[in-house]
Amino acid sequence: MKLKKKTAMVKNNRLILAALITAFWNLSSCSDLDNVPGNVPSEVLSSDQQLNKPLNKHSEIVDAAADWSTVPLPDISRQPIKLSVASIVNSRFKQLTDSQIQQILQRSQTLVKQYFDIDIEFSEVDVLSIEDVFKNIDTSLVKQRQKEIVDTDFIDDEAKRRAREEMQEALYATMTNYSGNEQSVIDYAQPYLINPEIKQKDFIGLSYALVDILLTRLNYWKSQTAADGAPVLNDSGYHE
Repeated sequence: MKLKKKTAMVKNNRLILAALITAFWNLSSCSDLDNVPGNVPSEVLSSDQQLNKPLNKHSEIVDAAADWSTVPLPDISRQPIKLSVASIVNSRFKQLTDSQIQQILQRSQTLVKQYFDIDIEFSEVDVLSIEDVFKNIDTSLVKQRQKEIVDTDFIDDEAKRRAREEMQEALYATMTNYSGNEQSVIDYAQPYLINPEIKQKDFIGLSYALVDILLTRLNYWKSQTAADGAPVLNDSGYHE
């Protein structure tokens, strides 16, 4: 199992938690989510998490070397904004029903309007296999991203201990961009930690706690099996 590090790991205080919640929320159909270490307490779950399922996916793959870092801003001056939607199917896991997908999209419309005052609508859902999606990824993009991946299989190995420290340092560096809102970020993250009763006092402590929960959850899912009997997190490369 490998994981991206440095600034690519997290963009803001909401994405810190999204990174920890989204992947494992999507895998809940494979196992009992209530048993996941560091699982979010039921009393703090919010409807916002309906958005934490990766449905929006462009099926057109762009040239990595020229375009991946220079995507122009979309024109949102005319509303409603129409978004393309794709449901990426992995046959190893249970699939969302059409009704579940529509519920997520409807909730997305409501929240985008509530928080951004933007009206959105969606295309018909394009169903794609995960094999086809990964098959079409530009190889140059894969090569560029390799340097941002840390091998978590060796996190407990003394020789690889620095990798864990780099993950913590990357999180902390990003958090310092929100030093003016430090307590709000900590309060938002606190219920999701493995030991929420231990109150974090600063970003240094929170960054270590987030690394702990991420690695703990990764190890949990590596011990669970999918429909094919293989570990949920296998060596397919779809998790990197």
